[in-house]
Amino acid sequence: MRTTRTAIAIDHAFQVSGFDAAQPPGTYFVDIDEEPIDGLTFLARRRVGAVLYLPAGAGPGNCRYALPLTPAELDCVLPPA
Repeated sequence: MRTTRTAIAIDHAFQVSGFDAAQPPGTYFVDIDEEPIDGLTFLARRRVGAVLYLPAGAGPGNCRYALPLTPAELDCVLPPA
């Protein structure tokens, strides 16, 4: 299992399950979990889960929400490649 943290810039409001209101555009951190695909002659990985970090408030000392996402939910949130 490999986990990578990256910052993603989202230029549109988006909806995630578990929250009534849409999240505003901005830069968000996401941890992406990947596992190797066995049986191939080259190294390949597939996404198996992710955690999206949402701010809980506007101040710098405020905590964040850690929202687990399925790979399908992550694809809906990520900007197009």
